[in-house]
Amino acid sequence: MKKFNVAGASFRTEKIDFVLEKYYKDKSKQNSDSYFVDNQPQKYSKYPVFITNKVQLIPEPENKHDENAIKVLIDDVHLGYVPKTETEEIHKEIKDENEYIAEIKEDIKNQYSIEISISKK
Repeated sequence: MKKFNVAGASFRTEKIDFVLEKYYKDKSKQNSDSYFVDNQPQKYSKYPVFITNKVQLIPEPENKHDENAIKVLIDDVHLGYVPKTETEEIHKEIKDENEYIAEIKEDIKNQYSIEISISKK
């Protein structure tokens, strides 16, 4: 199983909040594909840890900074990029039939981290 942390998530806090709030306020949206690990957040965070398989990895060859860039979308919202050091390997993974799982966490400094796990279907 391959894992990586999404780059640029710290610049997309409002978009991450948008995705998390949608699931947190409307519990009916949660299911085996997208759910919070606990019912209550930690003392220092707005939301509990969130797990979802509604992840898309989309090559972005027109990216002016990096023609090998791969953007990360969760629930159709752009939340960051595959780190540049991982793009060559992830381009190969995209061609295969794989499942992507995202885990979104908030740390004590109210910064989000998004870890993507890639596994064979």
